[in-house]
Amino acid sequence: MEQSGILKVHFVLLSLLLTMGCSDNDMVFDLDYPQELINSWTASYEEGEGVYRLSDSRTFPPARFRQIYQFMEDYQCKVLYIGPADGHLKEDRIWGYDKKEKVIRVYTIDGDFEFSLKIIDVSEDRLLLDRQ
Repeated sequence: MEQSGILKVHFVLLSLLLTMGCSDNDMVFDLDYPQELINSWTASYEEGEGVYRLSDSRTFPPARFRQIYQFMEDYQCKVLYIGPADGHLKEDRIWGYDKKEKVIRVYTIDGDFEFSLKIIDVSEDRLLLDRQ
């Protein structure tokens, strides 16, 4: 991402942190997140609900849609969505980590809460999530 884009994300994050009240969906940016998260994760439906594998670890069987989350160190992420006419859209998002709850919270670039992912287990090649 270019420098102005990074500055915009950091400005939005700072603004939100200064203006938001306390709630379960407030942005939390624990610096002590599991380092294994920083990668691209693809849903491995064949292994069960909530199982994700590194996106480049294998050739996944064909599927109508396969959820992908890509978490980056600067709290940016990309999320794959099903768009109009079943097209796939990769959208930029912001993520925060709550170490106490072991929850990833995903927000729009404007800072609106979108969804939570409870981390059940994480290792170098497997991520087990419960979408809340």
